[in-house]
Amino acid sequence: MPISRHDLHDLLDERSRPAFDRPIPWESLRLRASGARRRRYLSVAVACAVAATAVGGVAVSRSAMRGPDRGPQVAATVVDGIPARFQEADGTVYRRLADARLDAPRETTVTFDVAVRDRPLAFVVDCPASSAYTVLSIVVTVPGSPRRFSLKPSHLVPSCERDQPVDVPRLPAGTRTATFTVETGKKIKGSGPPAGTWRFGVYEWTPAGAMRPAAPPEDPPKAITEFRLVDHRTAVWPAADEVTLTVPAKGGQLAITAFCGGDIAGRAEMEIRVNGRLLGNNSPCPAPPGENGLVYDVLGKEQTTGRDKVTIQICLVPEIPQYRYRPGTLTAAVYRKP
Repeated sequence: MPISRHDLHDLLDERSRPAFDRPIPWESLRLRASGARRRRYLSVAVACAVAATAVGGVAVSRSAMRGPDRGPQVAATVVDGIPARFQEADGTVYRRLADARLDAPRETTVTFDVAVRDRPLAFVVDCPASSAYTVLSIVVTVPGSPRRFSLKPSHLVPSCERDQPVDVPRLPAGTRTATFTVETGKKIKGSGPPAGTWRFGVYEWTPAGAMRPAAPPEDPPKAITEFRLVDHRTAVWPAADEVTLTVPAKGGQLAITAFCGGDIAGRAEMEIRVNGRLLGNNSPCPAPPGENGLVYDVLGKEQTTGRDKVTIQICLVPEIPQYRYRPGTLTAAVYRKP
């Protein structure tokens, strides 16, 4: 009986998982011990961090980087650092392949090799408290390939702000080793270079064997500054990947926005077309509007003049095929300023 590659990965993962789980939960015991130490020294944590920065960093070498640690699964979030395993809300399991550290500002670059398989990769950053507005450059190279795979800065923001793994661009088929180079730059805001200990982890991830239903989508705001909501539509991913809105061209200036719910938010890229023409470059579909507000595009007169109607098409373009096994929603809205 034929079997898809995704089902085969799930089967192999299920059969091999018992071999990865050791009888003695060393990772769990280490996490408990480190948690007790953190609680015991919480009152002096800030002072210790300042003292460590004043003393200076230790040079990062290959020996300081660990390979895969096949400990038991760590729950739900990467907020506690760089765990051996963790699981996201939709059941996707992440397993660490390698990690490294960098002590800024004395160190600005770290390079390390990662053994990979035919699974998508993600990059996790454990950021120091002083990392706000710091620029990170992450480049991946593959032996025999002239291409340099860069993680987009817009993709890196969620890793520090929301502890969300950052997916690595799809590597060439058959890749078995990838070299990661991480470089810290100057702060965009504030004075002085970034300081503190950065930790980086590279993970492979596998979607859940049975895809969970997407959570109900959030409604767009009724207004954005002077613009008022005219119409909106929502598509449930992956059953649908496109939303189309058609509104009268006359009656005021138009603005459009789109966002994604679920675990495709900040990951799958979206393509926006107005009257069939591409609007700018593809960009990650943002999470629903929250404290950070909402990004929107104001249409120019050339896009509405001489027309009775304006048609907006917003389509998700998943660079990584496994996104189709992760649930989510796509919501698009049109606004008008009288």
